[in-house]
Amino acid sequence: MAPGADVDPATAPFFRDLDEEAHAGLRGLLQRARFDPGEILWQQGAAADGAHVIERGTVEVSRRLPDGDSQSLATAGAGEILGELGLFGEGRRSGEARAVDKVATVFLSRDAVNMLASHPSTAITSLRRRCCHVGAARLRRRHAALAETLPAGDQPHPPLATPSVVDLSAAAWDSYVPKLSFFADWGPDELESLRARARIVSVPRQTWLYRRGDLPASCHVVVNGVLVERIERGPKAVKTGVVGPGRASGYVGIVLGSEHSVAAVAYERAVLMELQTEVFAELYDGRNQVSRRFVESFHRDVMVAVRQAERPHITVAAGVE
Repeated sequence: MAPGADVDPATAPFFRDLDEEAHAGLRGLLQRARFDPGEILWQQGAAADGAHVIERGTVEVSRRLPDGDSQSLATAGAGEILGELGLFGEGRRSGEARAVDKVATVFLSRDAVNMLASHPSTAITSLRRRCCHVGAARLRRRHAALAETLPAGDQPHPPLATPSVVDLSAAAWDSYVPKLSFFADWGPDELESLRARARIVSVPRQTWLYRRGDLPASCHVVVNGVLVERIERGPKAVKTGVVGPGRASGYVGIVLGSEHSVAAVAYERAVLMELQTEVFAELYDGRNQVSRRFVESFHRDVMVAVRQAERPHITVAAGVE
């Protein structure tokens, strides 16, 4: 890798759409890098140290399989980001990234992001929101690819569950909700603000919460029970994920402004925290402490979903029923 000069975030792909405060926070943290054809950006299994935004050229991402073969996962070109999961938290590269031709990238290191996060501002929240959008788009593409594995057939249109509102007492809220992974870092005042906006609902077992292709009216955080996310076409179905307590479901369409890319079915009776689309929009804007906390938790949940979707055994074991 040949290093280059600092990059102005206001003109760099991926970063240029962030707000002015984010640009100010990122100045001096972005570096340009160049790679020759065949040069490796990172090795599979290496510690994730940051993300590359491609300015020019093409990068192929592949995974080494247990039998020694290599599986091509994706190719990325100008304007696309690679390795964004390495910007936050610990982790290792799930595949190898190699330059197909001459490649120029803008690199943001995890150390730089940690430094940015140590000084609370809307800059880190804007970056997390941008990564959430990328993650949701990756999930949508993954769902579309899985749908193509199913034989042609009509999209099922089962009736949706009618959620029953659960009157969760303040004591029950205070004793249970903070234990959920989604809210692990929330303070009492932040949780109380959320309680005034969300509602707790219950849905019966084996009922549909939403259908693939529907426009989202809300998303949910599972409080108790399990949601199974799936794609159905004709008589066949493929399971795309299992969402348990402390995990979120139904947000891909809201973030991308599109329809649901999967359906969700309550495997058993489920208790859910329901966030209507307008409530989600308020919590997702990053303008106050509760909103910034929500974006942080939501971004963490999206990263988990993307990592699970990219695991090799998911491709093999997301069996068709």
